[in-house]
Amino acid sequence: MRITTEPLELQVRGAVRDALTPAHGPDGPWARLLEVGAQRFGLPAERDGFDLGQGVQAAVCEELGRALAGSPYLDTMLAADCLGGVAADGLAAATAAARLALIAGGRLRVAVAAGEPGGDPADALRVDRAGGVWNGVTGPARGAADAEELLLVLDTGATASLAMVPRDEPGLALDPCPAFGPGACRVRLDRAEIGAGQVLATGAAGHALFAGALERARVRQAAYLCGMALGALEEAVRHAGARRQFGRRLVDLQVVQHGLAELLARLDAARLRVRHAAWSLDSGVAGAAAAPESLAMAAELALDASRAALHVHGARGMAAEWPVHGYYRWAIVEAHRLGSPRRLWEEAGRARLAERTGPA
Repeated sequence: MRITTEPLELQVRGAVRDALTPAHGPDGPWARLLEVGAQRFGLPAERDGFDLGQGVQAAVCEELGRALAGSPYLDTMLAADCLGGVAADGLAAATAAARLALIAGGRLRVAVAAGEPGGDPADALRVDRAGGVWNGVTGPARGAADAEELLLVLDTGATASLAMVPRDEPGLALDPCPAFGPGACRVRLDRAEIGAGQVLATGAAGHALFAGALERARVRQAAYLCGMALGALEEAVRHAGARRQFGRRLVDLQVVQHGLAELLARLDAARLRVRHAAWSLDSGVAGAAAAPESLAMAAELALDASRAALHVHGARGMAAEWPVHGYYRWAIVEAHRLGSPRRLWEEAGRARLAERTGPA
């Protein structure tokens, strides 16, 4: 693994940052990402993708977090990973191929409807299944109100299933829950008939498929949180350099300097951890602890950095018109999106222990 940033990653980062600049245009973040082809960066070449790996995708996600851009990119890429792992001879093979083509062309946004934030995404939605009819309620799905399709992670108690369904599928209803992000909704299934061709995988195969996709999604989410931490710290440094207190700039006070310097050092460490996790996934040498460790580290950093940035701003930082307010508010949600930091550290600890002693 190289510690220095690859030239391609620098070019991608610059292109995405420019595309997400507010002055660039009135379109939303998803439309701007399509301009640089970000939806194809992680797709394999045989699926009309660029196959640039996790490192480049992490750079995209970090820029999204820095810009505080609510985008379907993260969930759509998780869905693409699941679709790419569907068995070629399965009933859903045609569905998977068609959906991947739509994602590559920028014509499909996906929201993942799984469990409650901070819970275990692999043990998310519990439903009763009788005669092919599904009932139940998911946790908040990020951007579900604007997505064309939903990836449902269904747990019937005996098997785990993944299903891709249109947002307007009969028997599905969306309950808005804006506290969990723009367009976030809980998905209610009321006698929803999900056809065999819509079910991507079930049982042990479904669990393995989602576990692999979740591992990669956690690295992208960690990069997103690093970007949020960076954006919050940039706002703090900018404000501390302009605000004067007791005849001096806030940034000239040691107590402010040392606090921000510590967080910037932690940011460097978290970014290196994410870079290593992305490299290990691309190289096929990732251990079970790599993804949860990087996400736990980034989540704690985003929470601490956004709180510190808010503190530097004082009471005015609580006002919604100040950007730091957004970093503080959404860091609380995003830090628990794919598992709480405590659960992630416990998972990583068990994985590290198993590496030393062997599986229990």
